[in-house]
Amino acid sequence: MPMNNRRGAIAGVLLVVAIAVGGYWWYSPVVVLHRMQDAAARGDAQGINRYVDYAAVRESFRGQFAASLGKRIGQPADNPLSALGNMIGMAVVNQMIDALVRPEAISAAMATGRMKPQRSDSAPAQDEPNKTLEWATERKGVDTMIAHPHDAGQPVDPKGLGFVFVRHGFADWKLSEVRLALDQ
Repeated sequence: MPMNNRRGAIAGVLLVVAIAVGGYWWYSPVVVLHRMQDAAARGDAQGINRYVDYAAVRESFRGQFAASLGKRIGQPADNPLSALGNMIGMAVVNQMIDALVRPEAISAAMATGRMKPQRSDSAPAQDEPNKTLEWATERKGVDTMIAHPHDAGQPVDPKGLGFVFVRHGFADWKLSEVRLALDQ
């Protein structure tokens, strides 16, 4: 085999490898989303653990709940007791977050498209198990992807529930935020 043919073959193989690695790198968050969906469908809450950054999800919930309660506290109140109620609400936010940010609750949210707290002694609730759930994804740069669950045949609500995945390493992705529709 002449030297030019050998160089061409090597260059072709390198090009195919580069395209394959680049394709996997680009589509890796979708692969993680599908793995989480499969784990949720099997009821394997522990299988979801490797794809969730629980500390980041807790912080995202704290910020969202604090902002929502802050808006309500800042609004003029007809009743002075409503402001006191909102302050007490801020005090219980951490307990609510602990109920929401558990493998079982994340698994149920992935399976149903709804975020609901789960009691520690109960199995994840399956809302309308025969309903078909679809996912719409949007990329925000190269390091962030947002996945929006929606019922089959229904439009996607970009202000609704959103699972935010952030790159950790070359092609590793973790669920780092769950965006709730608190003020809708």
